[in-house]
Amino acid sequence: MPPVFAVLLLAAALIGVGLLVNRSRIRRWVARRQAARVGGQIEELGRETRLVLLGDEFDRLRRKADTDEQRLRLAEMLRLSAVDHQLNGRLAEALTCAEEAADITDELSGKHPRQAIWPHLTLGQALAAIGDDDVAAVAVRKAFDLAQAYHLPGLDRAMLAANLSMILRRLGRADEAAKLATWAVTVGQQAETAEAPPFTVAAMGWAQAALALAQTDTGQDGRPAADEAVAIWNSLVAAGVFPDGESEGQAYADFVAAYALRPFDPALAQEKAQRVLLHFEQLSAQVPRRYDRRLVEVDAFLRSPAPAAI
Repeated sequence: MPPVFAVLLLAAALIGVGLLVNRSRIRRWVARRQAARVGGQIEELGRETRLVLLGDEFDRLRRKADTDEQRLRLAEMLRLSAVDHQLNGRLAEALTCAEEAADITDELSGKHPRQAIWPHLTLGQALAAIGDDDVAAVAVRKAFDLAQAYHLPGLDRAMLAANLSMILRRLGRADEAAKLATWAVTVGQQAETAEAPPFTVAAMGWAQAALALAQTDTGQDGRPAADEAVAIWNSLVAAGVFPDGESEGQAYADFVAAYALRPFDPALAQEKAQRVLLHFEQLSAQVPRRYDRRLVEVDAFLRSPAPAAI
C-alpha cells in the first residue's frame, strides 16, 4: 500500500475514533446549535407565530430528546411557554406546560436537581392562578428548598419566599407566612443588586407586599411594609422597567396598602381599594382572565365588613 494511502486510512480511522469517543459531546453541541437557531427564530416572530413554532419545537424535542441536555432544554422551553400563556390569560395552557416542565426536571432530579427550581415556581404560580393553593404550596416549597440548598442569589430566594408566603397566608397559615416574608425582606435587603437586572428588584416589592399582608393578618401594623412595596413598584414603573399603568405588581401593591390601612382607617382603605379594583378591571380588559384572582380578592375585600378603626 502506498504511504499516502496508509496515512489517509490512519487519519480516517483517527477521525472515526474521535467521533465515536466524543459522540455525546457532539450531540450536545448539535442540540445547543439547534436550540440557539430556534430561539433566534422565535424572538423575531410575532406572539402567535412564536407559539406555533414553539409547539413544533416541543414535538421535535419530545421525539428526539435522548440526552439530559435536550430534555432540560425542552423543560425550559415549556416553562417559558407557561409563563407566556399565563401573562396572556391562557391559564389552562399555562398549567399544562408548567406541569410537563416540572415532570421532566423531576425525572432528571437525580443528576440535575437544581434545574427543578424555576419549573416548580412556575408550576406553583400556574396553580395559584386557578386557586389551587394547596398544591401550589407544595410546588413552590420544593423550589424554595432547592434554592436554599444551592445558595441561589438573595433576590431569587427572596422572590421564592415571597411567593410561598402569599400562598401560605391564603391557606390560613399567617404566622408561618409572616416569618417567611420577614426572612425574604431581610435576605433581599442584604443581596447584591448593583449588577442585577433591574426587573429582579421586583422581588423586593413582592417580599414587602407579602410581609405587609401577613403582618396585618397577625395583628401587626403592616403599613410600613406596604408603603415600601408601593415605593418600590412606583420606582420600577417610573424607571420604565414595567409599563406605566400595566404593572400587576404596582396595582397589587396599592391593594396591599389599602389592606394594611384598613384596621386604622376603614373608610380611606375602602376608597383606595375601589381605585385598585378599577385598575385591575382596566388591566383585565387588556388581558382577559389573567387577573381573575386579583379581581376576586379585591372584590371580596370591598364586600367584607370593615372592622372598627384602631
